[in-house]
Amino acid sequence: MKQYEAVIKVMEKNGGYATLSYLYEHALKVPGVKWEQKHPMPV
Repeated sequence: MKQYEAVIKVMEKNGGYATLSYLYEHALKVPGVKWEQKHPMPV
């Protein structure tokens, strides 16, 4: 799973929206996701 797919999955589970801090907390925990950057979202 790619980074953006994990972000989409987290947002879907949260009703279609999420704060940046919520994404940082939860997107890194999605099973099967491979993070190639230190941050889940491009800065």
